[in-house]
Amino acid sequence: MFTSSAAVYGKSIENTIIKISDPIASNPKDVYTYTKIEAEKLIINSGVDYCIFRISYVASVDMLKFRPIMFHIPLNSWLEIIHVKDVALAIVNALESDEVWGKIFNLGGGKACQIMYRENLSDYYEMMGFGRDFIPETAFAKEGLYCGIFNSQETQDLQKILKFQRYKLQDFYYEVKKWIGFKKHLAPIIKPFAKWYILRKSEIYKKIKKKI
Repeated sequence: MFTSSAAVYGKSIENTIIKISDPIASNPKDVYTYTKIEAEKLIINSGVDYCIFRISYVASVDMLKFRPIMFHIPLNSWLEIIHVKDVALAIVNALESDEVWGKIFNLGGGKACQIMYRENLSDYYEMMGFGRDFIPETAFAKEGLYCGIFNSQETQDLQKILKFQRYKLQDFYYEVKKWIGFKKHLAPIIKPFAKWYILRKSEIYKKIKKKI
């Protein structure tokens, strides 16, 4: 059983609905996508029983960090978030299922977990007390890593088999608010430093500043 990624499709902003039958990226430029594609090929051609999950944007409070990769996703990309606990449940239930072997599935949270990347980030900024326009849009790539949302019928079919979707996006937001807790009251004090620290991780923003 292999956890792959929706990144293997290399979808564009104009074509946000992803189906399992869609072609995978022919020439991915990032190591992450390339290695996921190569791993899938090795598994499929190995002759062993397999199940491959191409997973969407995984939501976990433990992973809620401002990392450089966040700036490589265009802000007007669509995301289908899935809670990390729902990913775990899908994998565990799949181990006891006879219907998943020899197949590839797109694993996402469903319609209640779909949102545009710009709005998702702004929600996080707001919950942290920084305001929705915390990080300038110029710090983000106009093209690069694309996400997307999964075909609803395929997602519903997988849900019938594995019964894994329990968390909606709003449920995860509730967890984020609890995690932030009293730290939100420190936002006015640390906001300038936090903004400086986060923008240092954007290669796009650094290039713009050098030109200025």
